[in-house]
Amino acid sequence: MLKFAQLSASLQDVQAGFMLSEIKERWSPRAFASEKLTEAQIELLLESARWAPSCMNEQPWRFLVFERGTEAHEKAVTYLNGGNYWAQEASHLILVCAHTRFAASGQPNRHAYYDTGAAVMALTLQAQHMGIYLHQMGGFDVEQLTRDLNFPEHAHPVAMVAVGFKS
Repeated sequence: MLKFAQLSASLQDVQAGFMLSEIKERWSPRAFASEKLTEAQIELLLESARWAPSCMNEQPWRFLVFERGTEAHEKAVTYLNGGNYWAQEASHLILVCAHTRFAASGQPNRHAYYDTGAAVMALTLQAQHMGIYLHQMGGFDVEQLTRDLNFPEHAHPVAMVAVGFKS
């Protein structure tokens, strides 16, 4: 029988500073400041994701970035579930997608979602380090978005991320 490890860092270890502050202080707000991120800030967040490890360095993640105040952002907001209405106030929305086939061979990449999650975590930690906050959401209409944006067969929307400064 398999026995999985039980991880339990002590509260003393966390309080003593052995945990990265970017992890310990990460928070997902539901309210964002009106200030918009600069293009350079968005590029740095995306670049940090690019450095994430992935199977065979495939980097199967794709990010579609929607800036508040643009027609594309207005359309992206329509895919959010009703309970996520607050996300429209974020500086940007980022649609996270996983490409589930290897580019070179076309074979299934069973690691695509895991790798995409690693990229989002890298982006999240970089954002936290920069004083930028994210709120990751699964509450959006994947089927309608996929149809409207004519997604390739093996590109799968995974999450919508609200990005901005906390209010």
